Amino acid sequence: RGLAGEDLAGRAVEGEDVAALEDPIGAAALADHGDLAARRLDAQPGAGEGMASGDVVNTAARLQSAAPVNGILVDETTKVVVSGLTGREGRFHSLRNRDYGTKIVAGVTPGKGGQDVEGIPVLNTVAEAVSEQGANTAMIFVPAPFAADAIYEAVDAGIETVICITEGVPAHDMLRIHSYVSNRGVTLIGPNCPGALSPGKANVGIIPAEIFAAGNIGLVSRSGTLTYQIGHELTQMGLG
Repeated sequence: RGLAGEDLAGRAVEGEDVAALEDPIGAAALADHGDLAARRLDAQPGAGEGMASGDVVNTAARLQSAAPVNGILVDETTKVVVSGLTGREGRFHSLRNRDYGTKIVAGVTPGKGGQDVEGIPVLNTVAEAVSEQGANTAMIFVPAPFAADAIYEAVDAGIETVICITEGVPAHDMLRIHSYVSNRGVTLIGPNCPGALSPGKANVGIIPAEIFAAGNIGLVSRSGTLTYQIGHELTQMGLG
């Protein structure tokens, strides 16, 4: 847990200067955070038993190298390539997202390159969408047996954020994908998810954006329908 959520005055080791920790995302703060964590461990009787000194150093190093988490996944700069655009669900939701204002720059269906869906160009590969249309986000609507390959293709093409709507993707496929994606700094949402929404800016997925309002509250849920319910209630309360 970061020091930003603690009472520094009450939790600091006696004599420790915690003034530098007031900026929890600054590089200096993270360095001090690591040093303080190591000193706290030394100060607690028995806390370091069975733990090598190298473990403490490694823990401090991980804290120092931690990067701030950006919770805004899609916005007005998002350029979406849709894997499965020519399918029924992919077409319906992609056009709906475009009507909302989301930049849907291309679709991908192997063998159908050169076609278009109401003005959205269809390409054969995600790599083409990245190089020709500047796509930086992938939305995946392909059937479950092919969803894993679609995720791999998007990651290999240099996509920064992959949002997989498809349900029923085998768990073993996702275990391998998680390892593959996490080593490449790619953000993966899903599979079996409703997508991501920044009200008034971009909607990538199947979320009914009209019941959400812009504001300073972020909503994350394991349930799509509960996400809609809470979003609607926040809007009714004048929040967003």
